[in-house]
Amino acid sequence: MNPNEDVLGAYRDITGRLKKRLFSKKISASQASEELSALGRRLNNQTAYPYAAFCSQAVARCEREAGNEQREVEAMTDAARRYMKSVKENRRLGMLSLQEDCVSSIQCYRSAISLYIAQGQQILAGSLAVEVADVVCCDLENFQQAVPFYRQAVELLGQNSSQLLCAMRKLASCYIKSNDLESALNCFTDIMDVVVKRNKLSGGSSDEAKVVELCSSFVDTMRWSEVSVIFLVLTLRPLGYSESKSKYAQVFDKYRNWDPLNPVLPVNYITDDLFMYLNAVILTAEAKDVLALRELQKELVPQLPVEQNHLLLVLLKSISQ
Repeated sequence: MNPNEDVLGAYRDITGRLKKRLFSKKISASQASEELSALGRRLNNQTAYPYAAFCSQAVARCEREAGNEQREVEAMTDAARRYMKSVKENRRLGMLSLQEDCVSSIQCYRSAISLYIAQGQQILAGSLAVEVADVVCCDLENFQQAVPFYRQAVELLGQNSSQLLCAMRKLASCYIKSNDLESALNCFTDIMDVVVKRNKLSGGSSDEAKVVELCSSFVDTMRWSEVSVIFLVLTLRPLGYSESKSKYAQVFDKYRNWDPLNPVLPVNYITDDLFMYLNAVILTAEAKDVLALRELQKELVPQLPVEQNHLLLVLLKSISQ
């Protein structure tokens, strides 16, 4: 920040003229908003992010007074992002970040989300909830604080299948990072249920026993969710998971009942090789054959994404104990 610039003086001058009522040149809320926005941009360019964020909050108040709801929420979002810039910049420089900046950023995000909801903009509110959750989870690595925002996003994004499933996958990943495997399992199970329901609406074919043919937009989501469910169930061994009435029976039965002589797989979203490997994983894990599972892990590593490789390693460790 420019040491020769009287930031506080400039701010007080603008807000002071806004408050004056008599015998003075009172400025309108719109004019004050423009001047505060310019000051905020100048401070942001000078990397004085907390001061820039403070100006954005003042802009939001001006826009509220002017009755401009859209600009109010935009200004509040700018404030949230600028406070978070300060937090991330201090982390990058190895400096202790003020907790106040992080708290202020999250409070501004919450306010912006509430404003969008009040305006009936559910998708925009959900997208903003994902944004703050991503920052808190991935950049700040505060997984427990990110979970409520991902949950809120899931509630808000129900009208958009792709955004809903994306938020649910991120929620499941956040649970895994926080080592809450039971919640991750429930989340992946919910993802599969959503895919089956949305698949029917999108023209894919389904029946009560299994998804027969998935629409292309759902293939990857269903594939890696099913793989995750298999690994997590085998790790956690929920009571009665192998029984026919279990909610996981639908997933496991198609592997247990698979005939290797039948060239046609029961699903279209898992490749032939991966299906056979998963069949082998289920058999070896249930038999607690550690050596065989280790060999399977070597074969599966290049076929699985990072997250599913992590879950396979967790499974192997649980079987080895």
